[in-house]
Amino acid sequence: MRLRRQTILLGAVLALIAASSSVGRSNDKTNPAIEAITLFEKDKLKACGVRATFAGDQAGSFDLLLIRTSEDRGTEWAVKFASANSQAVDGIKVSLNAVGLDTAVALKPVPTSVPNTIESRGSLNEADGTKLIVGLMTSGGTFTLSGNAGTDRTFSVNGPLSHDVRRGYLTCAGDLFRP
Repeated sequence: MRLRRQTILLGAVLALIAASSSVGRSNDKTNPAIEAITLFEKDKLKACGVRATFAGDQAGSFDLLLIRTSEDRGTEWAVKFASANSQAVDGIKVSLNAVGLDTAVALKPVPTSVPNTIESRGSLNEADGTKLIVGLMTSGGTFTLSGNAGTDRTFSVNGPLSHDVRRGYLTCAGDLFRP
């Protein structure tokens, strides 16, 4: 009887572990796959961020990136949307709202040479940049595509993000500013 209880308990623990390891990896419109991203340019670390990938008829991915712009540790933030198909990109601006901080004002649309991609970029003061990334990691946020016809489409990311995503971003960000 005791062995049977231990076996059932072990099975329940393993099921919980398996369920928690799949959080953030589902790939649909309401529960995107989330991952930390690291970008290099000519063998040098250029940017760190978080990517949320949505599936379905509006499939695509949103990126929040901290970009190193110069050797003297200058930075800017970028929010990007890359569509999986050309019909989904009818937006003129992409933004992120996390813990009450909305990038729609501070980050401006910039031209991009990558097909089916929209990008907004600009500077945030250190406190707002920290609030934005920490807010996204702990509480989640909402990405918004502002459309040509005045229509907005929103995509939610639930927080907190997984430990692997947080660790990946923080490791990259530490390396981004290492002397």
